[in-house]
Amino acid sequence: MKKLVNALTGNLTLKIFSVVLAFLMWAFVLSDTNPIRMKSFENINVSVKGESSLEDNGLMILGDWAQELNNIRIDVEVNSEDFDAVTADDFSISLDLSSIVSPGQYTVRLDIVNKEPLKVQKITGVSKSTIDIVVDKKITREVPVQSTFNGELPAGYWASTPVITPEIVSITGAEQEINQIQTAACVINLDGMTSSYNEKASIVFYDENGNDLKDIQLEDGVPSAIVKMDVYPYKNVDINMEDLLVGENNLPAGYIIKSTTLSVTNVNIAGPSDVIDQIDTVNVETINVSNARENIVKKVKVLIPDGAQIIDGNTQIEVVVEIGKVTRSDTQ
Repeated sequence: MKKLVNALTGNLTLKIFSVVLAFLMWAFVLSDTNPIRMKSFENINVSVKGESSLEDNGLMILGDWAQELNNIRIDVEVNSEDFDAVTADDFSISLDLSSIVSPGQYTVRLDIVNKEPLKVQKITGVSKSTIDIVVDKKITREVPVQSTFNGELPAGYWASTPVITPEIVSITGAEQEINQIQTAACVINLDGMTSSYNEKASIVFYDENGNDLKDIQLEDGVPSAIVKMDVYPYKNVDINMEDLLVGENNLPAGYIIKSTTLSVTNVNIAGPSDVIDQIDTVNVETINVSNARENIVKKVKVLIPDGAQIIDGNTQIEVVVEIGKVTRSDTQ
């Protein structure tokens, strides 16, 4: 019996070593036949929850925050036999905004969803685990639209005051951005313009210092307006005085017209070339001097042929007709 016990215990160290060696060889065989491998996936799909909740609370996120959700990478460990089976479609990232109920700065967690957990041994890294966002109150405001100009018209051309449709635009965006807006305008480039303008133009917003708010974020994008503006050649023409007075032969005996003075003697007119090329002078409304014994001071309308228009504001001129008794000097 003693010999049997000695036989069983005499090589105990060797036997333990043999067991350990067998275990290591078994583990090596397993790892060699199905080793762990690293794999990375780019552009993981991100699902966003809670955007409607922001809308319901009258809130919006500033900036191009969704851009930060592009090209997110996940690093994983997978068994060699599953290396090809595991794809980017097995993962998604969830961003939940539903807990945000007031304006402020937030750091929101990005949660990784592994659709097939059994195929992945371990997620070892992610290129972005949180996103920083700024949330503001969303407001709507009406802003009048005006026009501004770049450049100059060619010599000899005139442009009317632009007509903008609509004259007022309604814009919606973050309160801190909308409140920066001082003016809104359609910008018209006059360089080389020799014909009338009728275009759809984007509206540019400016702050109180005249800076272009080109990065402003509006809910419906940058609005536009239709701008119409007449552009014509112009010329200066004299006022015809020959037919200005009527009834000169009906003055009382002993009275004459001593002088006729106009506040302006010429005006600037604009219109299509085939119209204004035919105009050398323009008439004004006539003044009846019949039976007049004293001076006449009267404003009369300048009469412009169809197709042309006065561009210097002198649509009316003042006429002074000096009437007096005949003196010896008048007869000499």
